[in-house]
Amino acid sequence: MATVVLDGFQTTLCAKAVASANSIALSRAAAIKLNAVGVGNRVYLTIKDRVNYELVQYDHVADWDASDPAVIQLPVVRDARGLGAKNFPYGACVASEVNSLYIVDYIAQSGGGS
Repeated sequence: MATVVLDGFQTTLCAKAVASANSIALSRAAAIKLNAVGVGNRVYLTIKDRVNYELVQYDHVADWDASDPAVIQLPVVRDARGLGAKNFPYGACVASEVNSLYIVDYIAQSGGGS
């Protein structure tokens, strides 16, 4: 499984995300953009608002398409960095960014470091 960064991927939550949830609500259009991750690969997404941020892991197991619901409950691993899952309001920013988890995975995928 390769870890990727989707340059320029940014969207907002379509519903609040509670810390105990194992999915986040995104628009179908945003979910379709996540098809670029590639089946069998993953991306770390940053969720942030004015106060909090959290890294979540999304493993892409199948492509999304126009027949899917308008709002997708995207399955994610919450609190991927181990700093605690947070609550986020409707409209919080969701983006693909280079982060510490991506760098660690990139080094491991490249066969470097130990």
